[in-house]
Amino acid sequence: MFSSLIRTLQMNFSNMFSDTNSVQNTNTMEVKQSAVSSTQELINMARSSSNSIVKTLGDILASEPYAGFLLIVMIALIITLMLRWTLYITGKKALSSKKFFWRRVWTSLSSPQFLWSGLILGVILGLDVLNLPEALTRVLRIILFSILLWLLYIVSRRILSIYSRAILIYHSSDNRIKFFRNKNVFIVFSRITRAAWTVIFITVLLGLWGVQLGPILAGLGIAGLVVGFALQDALSHVFGGISLMLDETYTEGDYVILENGNEGIIFQIGYRSTKLRTFNEEIIIIPNGILAKMVITNLSQPVKRMRVVIYYTTHASDASPETVKELLVQATNKVTGVLRYPEPYVFFLEPKGTTYRFRLNYFIPTAFTRLSSTDAVHMEVVKIFQENKIRFAAEESLIQLERRDFTNNS
Repeated sequence: MFSSLIRTLQMNFSNMFSDTNSVQNTNTMEVKQSAVSSTQELINMARSSSNSIVKTLGDILASEPYAGFLLIVMIALIITLMLRWTLYITGKKALSSKKFFWRRVWTSLSSPQFLWSGLILGVILGLDVLNLPEALTRVLRIILFSILLWLLYIVSRRILSIYSRAILIYHSSDNRIKFFRNKNVFIVFSRITRAAWTVIFITVLLGLWGVQLGPILAGLGIAGLVVGFALQDALSHVFGGISLMLDETYTEGDYVILENGNEGIIFQIGYRSTKLRTFNEEIIIIPNGILAKMVITNLSQPVKRMRVVIYYTTHASDASPETVKELLVQATNKVTGVLRYPEPYVFFLEPKGTTYRFRLNYFIPTAFTRLSSTDAVHMEVVKIFQENKIRFAAEESLIQLERRDFTNNS
């Protein structure tokens, strides 16, 4: 009896829940259908609005050509302003650390040339609705296209110049050698790019005016061959200078030793020649074509640190080799321009008759301080030898320069 009652209650509850679920499903389906119908209505309204706008614009262009012309020009200006803001915001987010670069680019995009470009483009597009004579429309279009190309040429050259300056500033990191190396490479790159862009501009401009470019290019090719043969030596020096700059063989401020024995600091790099300043304050001008064929020892690459080697000879009766070595290291450590790491060290080379011969090794930060550091070390060695009554032998002291990237004292 109780079991039959329980079954009856379970059946009633199950029927009640099934009825509730069916009602909920029905309500959900109704909500979905209403949402779909609302969305479809919005789409239809948007389509009808856009169709009405397009139809209205078409009526305006057909009935009032001058109003349509002004409308097209205004739309072109609005698009130009939107493009300017988009470029600025995108560039600012991409390179937020280079505020100088994007500030200058923003100045170029805000210049009258860029805004006039958008205005002229709108005028060119609006010529079709004015119903002017075909010949007049063609002449106006050619003139406006020429002006547009000229304005874009000015803006692009300005942005290229700003980009080159930004690279020089943000890749220098207060490092003189790296700064000048980037400077030389990017000067060549920017000038070549400007020349190429100028040729493209002139070619497109002549094509717009209907000038036949074939005979002109043929004549320029023949003239180029004649000039090339006449200026063969000069051009070899120019291309030699470009190859030296791009190859980064040396740069302004590097200390170099040439194959012919000349040594000094690279004073100036030109397209035809390079100026070398010796330690006697003499300027040697060497054509780049000759330098490109030389073996050049660059003591400022890959890093600027240099080892200086000085040879000393003393009387054997004045002090033991251990004492001389210790005094030489003490004298060297007193000099401000000498690096403390790697530490200076001395080798006892050989006893030669009544004399001892030593080799002192120390490091300086750059080759530019070679003479001053050598002078200071000599002064300290003479002073400390006089205090300890050590005499120099008659043999001359020799100085040798070596450029290596030492990581330890070995």
